[in-house]
Amino acid sequence: MAHDFKRTFRLDRFSRSSARASVRDELQHHIDLCVEELVHAGWAEEDAQQEATRQFGDLTATQTYCEDIQTRRGREERRTMSFDEMWQDFRYALRRSRRPGRAGQTRSAPCDRSSIGRKIATFHRIVARDEDGWIREPAEKALRPADFDGPDCLTHPGGTERVRSMRRPAICLLAAAALLGAFEPASSQEAGLRTLTPFQVTRVERYLETRGSCRGCHRIGGTGGLIGPTLDGLAERVDYTYVVRLIRNPAEVIPGTLMPRQPMPQREAERLAAYLLSRPAVAPSDTAVPEAPPALDPADRVDGPALYARHCAACHGSEGRGDGWNAPNLPAVPTAHADRELMMKRPDDTLYDAIAAGAFVLDESPQMPAFGAMLDPEQIRALVAHIRALCDCEQPTWARRGR
Repeated sequence: MAHDFKRTFRLDRFSRSSARASVRDELQHHIDLCVEELVHAGWAEEDAQQEATRQFGDLTATQTYCEDIQTRRGREERRTMSFDEMWQDFRYALRRSRRPGRAGQTRSAPCDRSSIGRKIATFHRIVARDEDGWIREPAEKALRPADFDGPDCLTHPGGTERVRSMRRPAICLLAAAALLGAFEPASSQEAGLRTLTPFQVTRVERYLETRGSCRGCHRIGGTGGLIGPTLDGLAERVDYTYVVRLIRNPAEVIPGTLMPRQPMPQREAERLAAYLLSRPAVAPSDTAVPEAPPALDPADRVDGPALYARHCAACHGSEGRGDGWNAPNLPAVPTAHADRELMMKRPDDTLYDAIAAGAFVLDESPQMPAFGAMLDPEQIRALVAHIRALCDCEQPTWARRGR
């Protein structure tokens, strides 16, 4: 009954409470699967529950994030459906207003508004009226079909034209007002995106500290790398649209850029752009002087040393000792790829994943970005091979089995 009620009155079925319940059930399902695997592996049920929760990460933040996505997508779907319905009603109102009247014939109006767009094949023409009611001729003598659900829905012939003439502009105006008011103007939407709530500001700052790789190459708030331009005072140099496009696809905006594209939803990119544009300019401090990376010759597209010098040496050092010129600007010391003992413990798959998806996936510093969208698998494998040459070592024995 509740479902029918919502359908009848077009209530929002994508409310925060419904999204919360849906997301909670989905996340709990994944945790239960992990618990089941751990119990099957010999863990105690209580310990397995704690371990599954730990492996999952920040459950509260994930649930809030998924709730936002679920609610937003549901409302966008509902808004699209409402727009289509209003556009259909508007077109129907225009068609009705353009139909000319005919002498000797009374036009009828639908009794039920839900029957808009539905033709009922019933034919009648009113020719006279007696004391008991209407007298109608058979369907064979009808001039044209009329849109009504039954004989009782016919309007009075004396007032039909007057009512219809008054109804035409009213229907059109109401439909046009509904269409124009369905969505906010583009300028209003963009202004809303540029203004962040305190919660959204905190969320973006937390992302930059714990997940984002921006500070590995850019300076924000006086801290961060110097590989790319500082992002303080960004509003003085570029506009909002440019920043969003640059975050979403750097190579499309600046061909040949060193900045790799990071996986990020459109809405998150818009929030990050709004946050960066709100940052005031900060006086530069005395730190390492930026060094331009070497250009990559097309012939060296899959050359490991050349790729390493262009994409890795700024932080990890030209010889892989973790002493690159940008290393002092980072909160964590970059991995020393020349450390034989350390690198012997890491399989090639781990090195590949770190390059393709970023160090965050390995619980390392999030300042190292993901290069999977910039480098193809062949180039990443060439980098892994060069790292093996720097440490003069191979991957663990257990990882070489079957190869």
